[in-house]
Amino acid sequence: MNEEFPLLELQQHIHEMIARRAPLQQTMGAIADWMGMLFPNASFSLMSYDGKTNTLSSISGNLLSPKISPPLQNVPVEPGNTPCADAAYFRAFSGTENIGQDDFLETSLEGGFQACWSYPVLSPDDELLGVVSVHYRNPNRPTQQDKRKLKQAAALIALTLVRDRDTQDHKKLYEWHSALFNNHADSVYELDMEGRFQRGNAALEALSGYSESELIGIHFRGLIDADSLAQHRQLLMRPETAKPSLSRPKGQTHGVSVYLWKSPTSRSSSTTPLSVYGAYAGILPNGSVR
Repeated sequence: MNEEFPLLELQQHIHEMIARRAPLQQTMGAIADWMGMLFPNASFSLMSYDGKTNTLSSISGNLLSPKISPPLQNVPVEPGNTPCADAAYFRAFSGTENIGQDDFLETSLEGGFQACWSYPVLSPDDELLGVVSVHYRNPNRPTQQDKRKLKQAAALIALTLVRDRDTQDHKKLYEWHSALFNNHADSVYELDMEGRFQRGNAALEALSGYSESELIGIHFRGLIDADSLAQHRQLLMRPETAKPSLSRPKGQTHGVSVYLWKSPTSRSSSTTPLSVYGAYAGILPNGSVR
């Protein structure tokens, strides 16, 4: 029990790193340390899967032994090729206890490894991400416990890779959305569930006469005149059938008025509903000075 505590403690640390989106290199380094405790005197390699070419290639980094890397690039995912290719092809454990006496002779090469155990790295929806392997310099037969440990390592690696990919995809989407939001020629703003400004672009600043910092936190009712308030509320409730237009009252340098006209059949409505987990949160309307 005392021997298992450091393993569980390090595993918990890895989960915390994944949760706080630590850099991939750091998390992989922690996983390598954890695998070193699971498989003493072993070397590890992680190979990524390329669906376009149906091949596996070694990933440089903390989980990779440099001596293995040269022969393990663009390995076809075909049965009987290598233990890692078998693991990817059959989506299951594959290994050899003595490379020198079986069909996987070429996998020893420069590294001098005599045993190789591999397990596929699969996402929660069963997408093949790669293969993780354990290498020994002497013949070594895996036990059922060894197979369970390697499966556990593959699951932890999959969680790390999926989390990192989702983070990168979210970052790209956020950057694209921010560029579209900030650089739009018309005024664009975002309201929270209570109708308070969260942000706005430069065009909104020019239209309203307020800077974005001055607008943040202000309720929209404070920026429109009483005659337009009822129409604006109707717009917020039915953004799919209305097009808003913002205008500054004559003679004013700050504040805007809102007027509304229906466009039930228009497919080019300048109003975009904003939802949070499926709940309606507000709109992102285009405004123009009139």
